[in-house]
Amino acid sequence: MEDHSLRDVTQGESHRSRECRGPNDQKIVTTFTGSLNNLPAHGSLIVAAMLHYPELVAGEGRPCTDIMQAHPGRVVTKVGAEGVYAALVLPEGLGVALKVEDGHDGAAALTLAAVLAGLGLAPPPSLFPDRSDVEQFDFERHSLGQPPEGFEAPRGHWAVVDSPTAASGNQVLVRGGQAASRLALKRSEPARAGAAEVALRILLGSSGAGLVCDGGEGGSSFLLKAENHASRVALYGGKNGTLTMVGQAPVANPKGEWLRIGLRCDDAQVIGYVGGKPILRSRSDLGAFNFALVSDAGVTAQFDDFEYWVRK
Repeated sequence: MEDHSLRDVTQGESHRSRECRGPNDQKIVTTFTGSLNNLPAHGSLIVAAMLHYPELVAGEGRPCTDIMQAHPGRVVTKVGAEGVYAALVLPEGLGVALKVEDGHDGAAALTLAAVLAGLGLAPPPSLFPDRSDVEQFDFERHSLGQPPEGFEAPRGHWAVVDSPTAASGNQVLVRGGQAASRLALKRSEPARAGAAEVALRILLGSSGAGLVCDGGEGGSSFLLKAENHASRVALYGGKNGTLTMVGQAPVANPKGEWLRIGLRCDDAQVIGYVGGKPILRSRSDLGAFNFALVSDAGVTAQFDDFEYWVRK
């Protein structure tokens, strides 16, 4: 049997190299570097640009772009010539570089994916792994001019209205007013894990609207917000109502156009999705939480086709 295991071939204070044999008996040398905390300023700018625009690093369907999109905000990858591949694993501050001896680019990409999986970068889960557990609100059967059933008493003005340009059907949920506002699901018990997705569009205002995993007073919360004034979707996290940005991704979303965003939350990680694709991720210390729709002050936004699942 061929030996495909990694074995140390060099060792230093800031790096170590390992060697293995590939599926076609290629020699593959992988080098792990130490801390990335001393990147020069221009290096940090390059990393930020690659994180924000992975589709420009290589292109749709290319391994560089696919790996970065599969692990949003966590890894930067770039192919080199003749079977060379490199990656930065950002949360761990780790650099990886490998070389396939015979220059086979496909083997290099597969080996890098395996190395990243070994470092804990598993592919992100789907937003709705089992559709049988999903609850849906399309607002079609709710009374016009009233807040929808199935939600807590609203903070701010929320009402179901007619709309000939709804994401589906003819009715939507609209939120307007000068104060920031949220509308939480009505649940007997908080959730420990779950996911939610909603179509939204911003009609008026210069800020945004979105979804939140709300940990309540004293607990952690994460907010995924569409901010069309900045052409981005941003992920915020924090405690006691004080949230700071933990990640952002460029998303063109002109006023009046529908955008579908999703949020998957548990005690290990939070993942933000746009159009069903993961685009942002953060480590999580969530406890019990509830899902809520949110809108910033002075924003008029519409919501449609809200779906969610939770585990207690």
